[in-house]
Amino acid sequence: MTDAYLPPLSDFAFSAEEEAAIVAAMLEDSPWDKVPAAHKDAIKSAKQRIQTYHLTRHNHQCCYCRTILHGGGYFMIDREHVLPKSIYRPFTFAPWNLSVSCKRCNMQFKKDCVAFVIDADGAGPDDTGANYRLVHPNFDAWDHHLLRTAVQAGGNVLVKFTVLTGSAKGAYHHEYFALKELEIDTFDQAQGMEAIAGSIADQIRKLARQHGQAN
Repeated sequence: MTDAYLPPLSDFAFSAEEEAAIVAAMLEDSPWDKVPAAHKDAIKSAKQRIQTYHLTRHNHQCCYCRTILHGGGYFMIDREHVLPKSIYRPFTFAPWNLSVSCKRCNMQFKKDCVAFVIDADGAGPDDTGANYRLVHPNFDAWDHHLLRTAVQAGGNVLVKFTVLTGSAKGAYHHEYFALKELEIDTFDQAQGMEAIAGSIADQIRKLARQHGQAN
């Protein structure tokens, strides 16, 4: 398995208590959600450590759209199963199949869809990014395919997503998660904003143009 982020997934390990709880949970119909009472605390610990680990790997950003998740809490952050747990049950607690995303990317777009998997029947722990049409949260470096540029000064905001030149994954990912909908530029309409903020916004627009195709 390839790994595009740090700390590496190979360094993550469940405790003996967590492993026992996961074994017990996997006997249930819905192992992620229905846990034997005796193992609830251990499963809660495992889930929290998984979330914390992946937040660190993605600098507290959504693994799909790079929205900042820092301090977002339960109502903003999802523990994301890349291969849906409803379809790929054996990978429910597999760290390589987990990440962190915003509610929008997971619940509005991703859900239980597997159209982004090239070989859905063969998907598993030996996968690489080559088996995924989108930018995989663990196997692919997001910044190798897409550029998110942003600046905010007071109430004025500029957010721009750019597909890096030649990246088919970036183009697919951009469309799949409708990243265009997240773009905003209020600087052009702003009145009386500071000149330095406007200059930064202009630099970001220029940077986006230089790094790939405008979308």
